[in-house]
Amino acid sequence: MTLYVRRFAVEALLVRDGKILLSRRGPDRHGAGTWALVGGHVENGELACDALLRELREELGDAFADALDPAGFELASFVDDRRPSAEPPVLYVHASFVVEVPPDAEPVNAEPSLCAELSWFSTLALPAEHQLYAPHRAPLENYLTGRIYSVVANLK
Repeated sequence: MTLYVRRFAVEALLVRDGKILLSRRGPDRHGAGTWALVGGHVENGELACDALLRELREELGDAFADALDPAGFELASFVDDRRPSAEPPVLYVHASFVVEVPPDAEPVNAEPSLCAELSWFSTLALPAEHQLYAPHRAPLENYLTGRIYSVVANLK
């Protein structure tokens, strides 16, 4: 039996006027150049919503995070992402939340060393599959199709 290291990640499906905010991963990151959801790892003892708000604050700025209502974060997708070829093997558990962005909340790229750019994409015109960060394809697909749970295997 393979022993997996379990990691928990949270992502935000930041939605405004039928568009989703994505960030292009910086040149020194895994999946460099691909478009991703905003989010990151949950720290030891941290609640999922607290982790998501922390990540939004770190990546998109204090003013943006302060304009959001964490009570309105709605679980949209839960993905088990098994990576048996990683060393050691990893099972990422992704919880993705819909976050309605108020019209006056403007995100800023608060981590330019990690994020090359931010852009709003229509849900009808998202980047091509190969341009999306692989671990975030399933949460986006789940959100668009109304599915809550999926399993991804063998991503590297």
